[in-house]
Amino acid sequence: MGRLKSSAPKLYVCDCSKFCKGKKCNVPRSTYYDHAHIRRQEQAAAQQKQDYYVQSGSRKRRHYEDDALAACRHSQSVPEDNSNDPAAQEIITSMLPQVYNRLQDPQIQPERGSLNNLALQNQCSSEDFGNDDDDDEDPTAAYSQVEDVRIAQQFIEALKNADINNGDLSPDAVNNLFNPPEYPLELDNKVDADLIKCLRLFLHGHNSAKHYNQTIHDLKMCHPEDDLLSFDQLKCTIWQLTGITPIINDMCPNSCLVYTGPLHERNSCHCCGQDHLDPVTGKAWLELFTIPLGFSIQALKRHVTTAEQMDYFWRRSQENLQELRETGAIELIDDIVCGTDILLAID
Repeated sequence: MGRLKSSAPKLYVCDCSKFCKGKKCNVPRSTYYDHAHIRRQEQAAAQQKQDYYVQSGSRKRRHYEDDALAACRHSQSVPEDNSNDPAAQEIITSMLPQVYNRLQDPQIQPERGSLNNLALQNQCSSEDFGNDDDDDEDPTAAYSQVEDVRIAQQFIEALKNADINNGDLSPDAVNNLFNPPEYPLELDNKVDADLIKCLRLFLHGHNSAKHYNQTIHDLKMCHPEDDLLSFDQLKCTIWQLTGITPIINDMCPNSCLVYTGPLHERNSCHCCGQDHLDPVTGKAWLELFTIPLGFSIQALKRHVTTAEQMDYFWRRSQENLQELRETGAIELIDDIVCGTDILLAID
């Protein structure tokens, strides 16, 4: 007769701190075995930590016992060579609890090399020399010795001190940000015919430097009289016409990091070890383009059509509120702006 199988499914419980936050929770079988190596690492680390504390405790107890015996001999005038005498042993035994309490008081006799000892030294230094609150504190003094933590601290410090004038924008870009063009961008089909041709090539899929320049080369062979722009010339012209200036930073070719902030002067990626620059060309392997939002908003505000489109959310919300007040309902709900939460927040 065959053995009956249990109908209850087997439960898999994981309590790894990395993914399960140290709490026991039911997980699928595949997840349980995926997290197995993490649990083994955490268990090994916990066992190593426990063994360290056991060994440290044994050393601490031996240290206390030696100091206790020395203090007892000194206080009771017990010579060291007579420590095996029964009378001396009785005196030492009676004094041990008092000496242990004294040795365990961190304010009187902290453990050598402990944090308490360091704190007492700092306290003594403060009392002897005083605290000068008026002196400027060096932010680098508090940086961690761990590289990843130190980089995070440096980025936080850079964000605290961020300003429009100490970022990656050039003085001309900052000036354009505060003084944007207030007229619509218009191109003449006859005067700007060559520029319009280049823009159409760029917008219709030829937006890589290699393909664009090859197409321009072929067109010049057929129409040498046309004044067509190269890829770099076209990019500069677009920036000048639209007022949109990108922030360009060198980037690791493996997308590990961007060489900006505290990483700006690094010669290689600390994640993968890839060099910052191509040794043949001397240029960065990869570049990251960041478009500041302010330039895009100003460019959209320059034209009547795009400026009206930017006010769509506010205009549509006011129309919905007016319809809601008059009829008690919204007939057409086709956008997020028709939601009750948004309308109540705006009203």
